[in-house]
Amino acid sequence: QVIQNTADAFSTAQSPDMVAWVKSLRDNVTFLKFNFSSLRRGCQLGEQNARAQFLECYAELISRLQTADGLGELVPVAQHFERFGWYQSGREIYDALLQALEKMPDQGSTPTVAQSCRQGVQRLALLWQPLNLQATDIQGQPIDFTVWRQKVVLVLFLANAEDLSVYSIIQQDLRLRTDKDLRILLVFRSETALKDFERNIAADWAIATTTVEPNFSGPMSQQCPVNSSPYSVLLDRAGTVASLDSDIGILLIEIDRLMKPSLSGDK
Repeated sequence: QVIQNTADAFSTAQSPDMVAWVKSLRDNVTFLKFNFSSLRRGCQLGEQNARAQFLECYAELISRLQTADGLGELVPVAQHFERFGWYQSGREIYDALLQALEKMPDQGSTPTVAQSCRQGVQRLALLWQPLNLQATDIQGQPIDFTVWRQKVVLVLFLANAEDLSVYSIIQQDLRLRTDKDLRILLVFRSETALKDFERNIAADWAIATTTVEPNFSGPMSQQCPVNSSPYSVLLDRAGTVASLDSDIGILLIEIDRLMKPSLSGDK
């Protein structure tokens, strides 16, 4: 239905001012976000066809837009694709937007839109690259991550304890997986946030190791880089980045995929 709405918009659009139309297309993608878990669990071919049709529509749309503001409305589309796990599709949209921006005269919003696209490209460049876990505990002592080798690792960057509420829906699922080969690291933005966490909800997250990187300026935050919170990074057993800031449903699917040998009893 989302794809049909997009196709209908292309066939009926007449207005030279296309920004409102782009917003409508973006809303369609937002709608898809809430139905994507069922799509991922369904026919893989259907997912591939959906992705191909979306890209074809947006490639044509980018070529027709004449303003940086209009192009900027498509940045959230690429970001949604990232969260769905359609990383290559997101990268293609970012690249197309940057190319389109280079061809048009500078406008007031051009630097902001271009920066958002470059940040997206930078994030996606981290995928399937090794991430060297470096952190200290609250006493300033290095955390020994050697015991996490060959484990699946979930790193959550949190500005405050409330950020964890986003993951409360899968907390029990995560707890069950830490009994297997999942390890969780909570990286707080400040000691105040960590202490608030310890006072109020630490017992619920006893499965996790905690640390602080002030203002997300520490080594892991800079490697990622973290520009919002909450923000998730998932590492496979080899220590390479398998997903970045994924939708919660997709995140759990990815964790299970990476843990499959352990969950199935294979060695």
